Amino acid sequence: MALLFALVGFAGFAAALWIWLARTLDPISAALMIGGGGFVVSALVLLVAGRPRRPQSLFSAAEAEQLLAEVKARQSTVALWTPLIGVALIGYLLGSKSKD
Repeated sequence: MALLFALVGFAGFAAALWIWLARTLDPISAALMIGGGGFVVSALVLLVAGRPRRPQSLFSAAEAEQLLAEVKARQSTVALWTPLIGVALIGYLLGSKSKD
């Protein structure tokens, strides 16, 4: 939907530009200028979209594998302590209520 409204807005601006240019130049020259500008913009968008993208990883593949192996090695410890800490926290919160 956003793309549709953007296209409608772009068409409105193109029509306004054509009206303004048609008053200063002849209508054919105004239409050719707007069409040429559209082709230039589309060529720029295609050039930018056609570039190969670099991976967004901050680590090299070897460092990522090493980090993943370390996380997997520590996963059993984390899986054990996380519920215990959660239960202890809930017990503390429920036991610390004022008894007025």
